[in-house]
Amino acid sequence: MLVESTGETPFAVLVFRGTEQTPKDMLIDIDTGRFPLDENKIDVHDGFQKALDSVWGEIEAALKLLPENCPVFYTGHSLGAALATLAAANHPPRAVYTFGSPRVGNQKFVDALNKKPFAIYRVVDDQDSVATLPPQAMGFRHVGKEQKLTADQGNSSNNQFFDPPKPLADHAPVNYVGRIKI
Repeated sequence: MLVESTGETPFAVLVFRGTEQTPKDMLIDIDTGRFPLDENKIDVHDGFQKALDSVWGEIEAALKLLPENCPVFYTGHSLGAALATLAAANHPPRAVYTFGSPRVGNQKFVDALNKKPFAIYRVVDDQDSVATLPPQAMGFRHVGKEQKLTADQGNSSNNQFFDPPKPLADHAPVNYVGRIKI
């Protein structure tokens, strides 16, 4: 979704949604392609790339309609964070803000993005398990400067029998929103 400001200072935000509980999205998440990733070229997660490719034409058309002086920011959570990262490789934004991002590509991909004229801020909630996937042993690396969120010690639930384990709970968008301090 591309959202434009209505104020005096123009800007737009390209927002990518995270994984929905559908077979299609779950297949995207697990389709890493070959592994380990090819260290001799830029190589990325196959499922994430296919998902971005399936919508890129529409996104590119919408970006072309923006005023020339309109800065664009990319963001997303989980799968959406991976797509925002890949989109930045296609069309450089002003900055990228990811939340609970899995690893997207190999070191050559990371190096290529680091040479671009924008910053990537990777927000990770404490023990978010998705941020540890796919494994580094498969050649995947994180992109961007990590910003770590932590839970207040007094905010833990008293009903730990029914609560999901912390590494799963920490991936929930509600926990990201609750832990961001402005």
